[in-house]
Amino acid sequence: MTLLGDQTLVRADGTRVELQETSLLSSEGYRLEIEPQGIRVQIGGKSGAFYAGVTLAQLLQQGGRHVASQVITDEPSFEYRGFMLDVARSFVPLAEILALVDTIAVHKLNRLHLHLVDDQAWRFEMTNEGKACQDPIDYTMLHRRGGLGACASGDNPGFDDPQLAASEVVGDNLKFAGIPSGRTGYYTQAELRYLVDYAARRQIQVIPEFEFPGHNHVVLHALPELVGKGSSAAGTPGRPEAWDSWQVGHSYLDFDLPETWRFIEHLLSQAANVFGRSRIHLGGDEAHELLKNYGPQKYQQILQRVVASARVHGFEQVTLWQEAAGIYLQENDYLQFWTDQPSAGGRDAIKRAANQGSFKIINSDAHYVYLDQKLKRDELLGLNWACPDGLPVEQCYRFDPLATFGPELAERVIGFEAPLWSETVRSIRDIFHLVFPRLTALAEVGWSNPKDRDWQEFKARLGTDAGIWS
Repeated sequence: MTLLGDQTLVRADGTRVELQETSLLSSEGYRLEIEPQGIRVQIGGKSGAFYAGVTLAQLLQQGGRHVASQVITDEPSFEYRGFMLDVARSFVPLAEILALVDTIAVHKLNRLHLHLVDDQAWRFEMTNEGKACQDPIDYTMLHRRGGLGACASGDNPGFDDPQLAASEVVGDNLKFAGIPSGRTGYYTQAELRYLVDYAARRQIQVIPEFEFPGHNHVVLHALPELVGKGSSAAGTPGRPEAWDSWQVGHSYLDFDLPETWRFIEHLLSQAANVFGRSRIHLGGDEAHELLKNYGPQKYQQILQRVVASARVHGFEQVTLWQEAAGIYLQENDYLQFWTDQPSAGGRDAIKRAANQGSFKIINSDAHYVYLDQKLKRDELLGLNWACPDGLPVEQCYRFDPLATFGPELAERVIGFEAPLWSETVRSIRDIFHLVFPRLTALAEVGWSNPKDRDWQEFKARLGTDAGIWS
């Protein structure tokens, strides 16, 4: 919607709609005054206009053609209200992503984080346009080979911790052998540009993620020229085989190889041309073997250089998973918390790092927002490493993004992001089964004031809103 100052519209049925922009509301805030004579809408910006329209549509859905006179003043509790979709382990066709965008837009979410690459697959079309003249590597092999990958079926639940892998939880996951292999494919750059524009018109920003320094086996498989002596595939005869296991944490590139950095520079350039230069996620998680073989100092040096390269390519904001808490980040950068597992540093590492920098925090606490977790323990779909008995809707609804870090860091927490990892996801039906209505509950956490939330009232309302996700 393009705002041209204050406007008055008259609908075909005679209803008068006044639209007024005001500095008294946040950019996402709105005020609806519904009276018999018409509707007055005050907004803080384009997003506020969109969300006012969403609320009006919901009121009409609930009341038919008649809406009671009322005044609604509304704005979100958190500026960051996100959903992450893992399209690497199992490909999700563009049409299905667009359907998801439509659905999360009416939930007033404003970020879509696309996990585009992982050990198993590469989903981002690469061209050779703009690469260094002396660079002989054919980067199209990344999507031509990497796009053929996916998670295989089997009983491997994807745990990296040997003790956890031997636990009772894994016994519940042996039935995974009945899940077929993941879907394959990749997105053309034209498709991704269309997605970025489609989402933006629904007030959703698409944030691409490219993983460093770990989760890189697909790069070594697709570009054997990068298999240096310092990489995880060193000594492999010929081109490394594709990786279809659910296990991660083993792979890394040779970061002492000049070709590795030429690849990274080329990737960042291509990503900027497709997604714009506002935000990028650069990973940083689960680099277990690199840390074991080279130590934390090397890890930090690598990731700091990747972040610096992103700055050179014009990216205004960088997001990293919590394991990168030792990296220098700027005030508008984000660290994304997901677990208190010792191997990932946990919230204490973020608290220590907060004393050294001014970054913001995205709360993705797996015990409340990981939508890949089973709804119930005996379900086939989903994992249960974080929630052994399942992650019910009520647990999502009772999530408090600020409580994780205490009052001393409350101002740093800008919101939440709910990831859907795709180890067990194979269709749009699987996605919607795992995501909704749990994401509906989380959307209310991100938007509503905590004192206005009531579980019993929300549970009763789910029946009314069911048409949104069915």
